[in-house]
Amino acid sequence: MKEIKSSKQVNVIKKYNIFCILFIILCASCSKNQPKIELKEFQNNKLNIIEKGALINDKREGYWITLSEKKIITIESFYLHDKLNGPIKLYRKSGKIMSQGSMENDSTNGLWTYYFENGNISAKGLIKNGEKSGKWEFFIENGKLDKKIQYNKGKETVLIDNHLSVPPPPPVLE
Repeated sequence: MKEIKSSKQVNVIKKYNIFCILFIILCASCSKNQPKIELKEFQNNKLNIIEKGALINDKREGYWITLSEKKIITIESFYLHDKLNGPIKLYRKSGKIMSQGSMENDSTNGLWTYYFENGNISAKGLIKNGEKSGKWEFFIENGKLDKKIQYNKGKETVLIDNHLSVPPPPPVLE
């Protein structure tokens, strides 16, 4: 059975390949002390995933993708000196986006948005040093606002509660 990839998946893979080629050319042309640059593909047989990206002097750098056993992108991320830094997107097995946000030194930091399977937003808010911070909005699957909650140093204050049925808030990635 031939697997059909969405045009978005194909475009991301093309973008990844172009980025890697340009990245290697740029690195090679900018340094007299030629760094060790490799395009790597790691296969984790326990998790049935493949990770692809660039290693510079044996450290992850730049754009990386993680693929499921069916070659569907599950994670798009950026590394700086072997640590997650910058935007990150996580996808469901269906290929639809599950969440997106930003990382800083392997920790969730910045605005995060979580999505239902239908593509509507389930929650959005700020994460600082791995913890929810400030105002968060939680929605039900049809897009209606369920709650607004203020987070401050681990304490939460409900600002709005429309008492709509909603699944529990999404977990914070660590």
